[in-house]
Amino acid sequence: MRLWRRSCAYANDVSDLVSLVLLLLAVARLTRLVVTDQIGLPIRQWVLVRSGDQGWWTYAIHCPWCVGMWFSLVASPLWYYFRHNPVFLMLCVALALSQAVGLLFKVDKEN
Repeated sequence: MRLWRRSCAYANDVSDLVSLVLLLLAVARLTRLVVTDQIGLPIRQWVLVRSGDQGWWTYAIHCPWCVGMWFSLVASPLWYYFRHNPVFLMLCVALALSQAVGLLFKVDKEN
């Protein structure tokens, strides 16, 4: 019985680690969407119009470190509370796969 409990605890640890890696890739994808992708251009233009060329918000919206930190700040408690929620996991999987495909395409394009 103890062995079964230990193996279940290990499985939970592994699933938490996998969901955390998915979250990492999902946050990376969201950051890229906002900072560099064409689909995020309207958001960046809106911020530029509102805060000007030299505004702090304009700098922040073009900075992947800044945007990534804010997304991570929001995503961390979401992961803590919803890491076993199938809808949350599916959203993370979709974003993570999109990020992985983008990275693989970039590597393949260089060869």
